[in-house]
Amino acid sequence: MVNIVGSCNGVFCLSDDVYGKYTERAALWNPSVRKIVNIPCPNFTFTSYGPYIPSLGFGFDSTTDDYKLVRIVYSHFNFGEIRPFVEIYSLRSRGWRKLFYGPGVCDAIVSFSLGEEAFGEMEVPDCLVKKYQFVDVAVFDGSLLLVASFKLTGEGCFTVWMMKEYGVPGSWTKLFDIPDFKSHLKWIRKLVAFRQSGKVLLAKLFGQLVFYDPKTEEIFDTKIWGDAHSFYLDTFVESLVLLNETDEFTEVEASEDNGASEILERLLLVLIHRL
Repeated sequence: MVNIVGSCNGVFCLSDDVYGKYTERAALWNPSVRKIVNIPCPNFTFTSYGPYIPSLGFGFDSTTDDYKLVRIVYSHFNFGEIRPFVEIYSLRSRGWRKLFYGPGVCDAIVSFSLGEEAFGEMEVPDCLVKKYQFVDVAVFDGSLLLVASFKLTGEGCFTVWMMKEYGVPGSWTKLFDIPDFKSHLKWIRKLVAFRQSGKVLLAKLFGQLVFYDPKTEEIFDTKIWGDAHSFYLDTFVESLVLLNETDEFTEVEASEDNGASEILERLLLVLIHRL
């Protein structure tokens, strides 16, 4: 399954999940200049280490004028005690670098500075600690969001909180919640985006994309279907990043073992299908 890890300055970071969950193949793609750069296989893989839980982050390091992909791998389900393995891919160096073992924390948001290559932690609202099965982070209008769903007690609550002032735990404010998942909003799995009107774009577990108005509690079907985890919405800005890169997609297009071309082809098929 092809996913968009993130985008920055017109460059998309794509991952192709092995067995549906192991992120071992990735590529950088700028559709404006039609260039794609294949990212080599990381050090920590399913073949070499067995089952694991990965987390990816992509961004631009302005201090070194470099694009970086951060990969955090948990080889054990006890997140609080077993420290994860961390490695970074640098576009400038064209390789992975083993960084160190990340912090083993629970019930906190872990941030990572691309420039300093250091971790940080932020507290979450007390009412969310050890209460929900899933807690995700998102961004709206430059502010950090926490999206929690499915209470451990079995209730299907979906709640969204915003940090009004970045880094200040006391500024967490609840935006809205959907208690017990009203019949027409059952199985909400992901918050995709907000509209300026206040409506929220939500993805259901089985792939339906809907708009929800927290004020009126109305729901609007977009008629768009796909994998709930693969939906991604952001503002795209054209750029010339990767313009001078070798066109790997063109040069090795006929190769059967070309991960970059396969990822791009599969992404284009997904986009065409959704259009």
